[in-house]
Amino acid sequence: MNRTLPPNATEAAEAIKARQLWQNYRAAAPRPDAAGALDLAAYADGRLRGAARDAVEAYLARNPQALRDVLAARAAHAGEATKAKPSIGRRPSVMDRLGWGAALCAFCLAVWMGFATGEQVASTDNEAYSLYSVAGDDNVDL
Repeated sequence: MNRTLPPNATEAAEAIKARQLWQNYRAAAPRPDAAGALDLAAYADGRLRGAARDAVEAYLARNPQALRDVLAARAAHAGEATKAKPSIGRRPSVMDRLGWGAALCAFCLAVWMGFATGEQVASTDNEAYSLYSVAGDDNVDL
């Protein structure tokens, strides 16, 4: 049986749904006292100074999960720094040069093939173009 609610009951049900939606939004919305992701990253890198650093430390004191995340980021960054190769002043290896040379050759080949294909399609000797010119419709882009 399909019952319809009276108009007032429908409006009341919509108001309840709207109130629940607003409550869910308020619960999921970021809190104004929460530190931003960039502030946490700067704190983990040790680049945050002054009042911003104090605010992030207060936030981390209230949120142990965020503190664990910052400590994990610091540990990952410390391990990464020892494995990193210096890129300044490093000469490209033979394999690097071969890779870039192959990429350049592939690019030149693709440009040449595209030009040749476009030239062939646009030529007047092409059968598709001649069919349009016989029909009298010369303003057709192929």
